[in-house]
Parts: sequence; structure tokens; C-alpha cells
Amino acid sequence: MTIQSSNSSADNALESPVFQKEIDLVQNCITRMAQNSFFLKGWTVSLIGAAFVFSSGRLNTKVLFLIAALALAVTLIFWYLDAYYLRQERLYRKLYEWLLATRPHGNYERVYDLDTSRFSDSVEGICGVMWSKTLRAFYGSISVIAVLFILCLAVFKASKLL
Repeated sequence: MTIQSSNSSADNALESPVFQKEIDLVQNCITRMAQNSFFLKGWTVSLIGAAFVFSSGRLNTKVLFLIAALALAVTLIFWYLDAYYLRQERLYRKLYEWLLATRPHGNYERVYDLDTSRFSDSVEGICGVMWSKTLRAFYGSISVIAVLFILCLAVFKASKLL
């Protein structure tokens, strides 16, 4: 005697090749967004490090100020891009959760639809994501260092120490 699960239709739906492929597509999108975010952090550290190393041999205040301002601008641009990718990743996670919640119950609307706009209201906007703990700590600290460097240059220039 075999006992059949009451969720057999839900189990079958989860095992269907269409569902598996759809889940794979969403997981690949999530992975791609996470990789983009990781690469942006790597580029930020590399470019900012190179800028400050390049500026260490320069004594011209205008060049130092320009390098520090560019470092700050690059940090802010990459901060925004990283927040964009993190938000996209969160949207795809919402899509993933929606698929897991609806497909087992026979809801096959929007099959293979990777449009996440319907979840926009349930995820913070880009500015909100920019101020998340991790992004604020990473990019905020780099921005503070760049601003302090610019302020130090201004003070030293005003006191004619440079």
C-alpha cells in the first residue's frame, strides 16, 4: 500500500522542465547581478587606490585636488551603480519567491517572464539601497576619505604648507 501525498500536483509542478528552466533563468539573473556588484567594488578599490598612489608623488595642489575630486566622483558613480545592481538582485529574488509560491498551485501566468517591474513597490528604491548598511559602510568610508583628503588640501593650501 502506497501513501500518496496530497501535494502530488504541486510536486509535479516543481519537477516540470518548464518550472526548472524558469527557476534557472531567475537564478542566473540573481548571480549576474551579484557578480556585477562584486566587480564594481573591485574596480572602485583599484581605481581609488591607483588615484591615491598616483597622487603621492605629486606636490602640485591643483593636480592633487583634481585627483581627489575624480576619486570622489568615481566613488559616487560606482556607489550608484552598485545600488542599482543590488536593487535588481532584490527584484529578481522577489520574482524567485513569487515563482516558488505560485507555480506549485498551477498558476502559469507569465511563464519565462523575467520582467521584475511588478515587484518595484516591494523593494526599496535605488537611493534607499545606496544607504543600506553594507553599501554605506563601503562607499561611505571611501567617500569620507576622499572628502577629508580634499579638505586637507584646501587647509594646507590656505596655510601655504604645500
